[in-house]
Amino acid sequence: SRPASEGPLTFEVTSVRRNSEGPHRASWYTQGGTLTRDHGTPTREYDTHARDNGTLNRDHDTLTRDRVQEWNASYQHEWNNSDSLAGKDQPLSSRNTQSAARLNRVMGGPGVGGGPPGHSGAGGGGMAGPKMDVVYVTERIISLAFPPNLDDATYTLHLREVAHMLSSKHGDNFKVFNLSVGSEVSHFLPRVMELGWAEQLAPALERLCSICKALDCWINQHQHHVAVLHARGGYEKLGVVVAAYMHYSNICASTDQALDRYAMKRFFDDKIGQLYHPSQKRYVQYFAGLLSGVIRINSSPLYLHTLTLYGIPHFEPRGGCHLFIKIYQGMTPIFTSGAYNLSETMRQATIVFDTGIQLRGDILLKAYHRRLVPASREVIFRLQFHTCAVSDKLLAFSRADLDDACNDMRFPLDGAVELQFSHTLEERPTRAVSNVSCDKSPCAITSWNSYQDLGFSTEHSLSQPHEAG
Repeated sequence: SRPASEGPLTFEVTSVRRNSEGPHRASWYTQGGTLTRDHGTPTREYDTHARDNGTLNRDHDTLTRDRVQEWNASYQHEWNNSDSLAGKDQPLSSRNTQSAARLNRVMGGPGVGGGPPGHSGAGGGGMAGPKMDVVYVTERIISLAFPPNLDDATYTLHLREVAHMLSSKHGDNFKVFNLSVGSEVSHFLPRVMELGWAEQLAPALERLCSICKALDCWINQHQHHVAVLHARGGYEKLGVVVAAYMHYSNICASTDQALDRYAMKRFFDDKIGQLYHPSQKRYVQYFAGLLSGVIRINSSPLYLHTLTLYGIPHFEPRGGCHLFIKIYQGMTPIFTSGAYNLSETMRQATIVFDTGIQLRGDILLKAYHRRLVPASREVIFRLQFHTCAVSDKLLAFSRADLDDACNDMRFPLDGAVELQFSHTLEERPTRAVSNVSCDKSPCAITSWNSYQDLGFSTEHSLSQPHEAG
């Protein structure tokens, strides 16, 4: 009912909640578009009032008056109904969980996403609705997940709210482990450690080791230290780190942390379900093998000589595909093949690399389907592996082991990929013969590097040919 001519409105809401020390006043006010809580003196009054004592920015990326009033009503309801939950006799883990749940519920209104934290089911790594999710995985580890479709303005607003919650509860005792690339989380949160990697991929094995060591070092440095795992894009990367750290704590942590391991397992089951990409599962298994001594770091190179594809993917209207290969070593492209014409009548295709491709460390192999009209390419399958885990000369991947192909019905259900290696160039196989023709003419579609800018979570640039997947 307030006339618009009177100008913008700021407000102050004072509410009362009862704890072990008696009634207590807590004020919430806006500061730069962010709700801030100011602990007042004990009182028995209950007062809600609004005053024209400032301005409230009405831009799209800040709180509008109606949105703020809705949030205050939510906070009022939370505090007035949490008398028994806020007492000092409650365990720390319970109070932390309630604080995170309270923040999730209040932030989850219209336009932000409501209801309980959700995900896409069996390991999709997604989130139901455009909202953030703050979870105390353990008393000392917090997950902070944001969906991939969250707009920048809402993301910034959420970060400010989380920064206030973390500062009020943990002071200077929290550190943020940022698992995303290109995120500006350090602009809003202090003590940020950048540990991100490209979307939909597994992290480098050395990076996964570094993350777990840094996480464990920070937590054990002081009894009040808290680690915040931040990921913008859902639960996928959180799942990789939590799964790896469970293995790490099984080997390296003390026996009194058994409850923490149980809490991490429960978080993984509830939020992740299973890792979505087979290469991510593979790298967690590599990490577990390093910890147990089954796998040992080996700096010796391998030489890739042949790739055999069993079953021909159907990416053309009449079946078949125009396949080309790109190989990355440590996210640096080291090999690009020509385009191979695979017809629907073939049962298998063998590609021979004439000189042998030297590989060492983290390897990403991507197979694409090339289209000339319109100029585009589409991922047929991806696979990641580390050369230290290759003990045999043959490395086979079933359909279920291939990223993208595992959920693409255009890839045969009984399809598979086999790689043949040698430890020296002299050991190259003598009977390897390619049974497909290759177009080696220069082509911008095949030469484009998908990871030249890791700030992009998708592999699509307006200045480059379109790529799907």
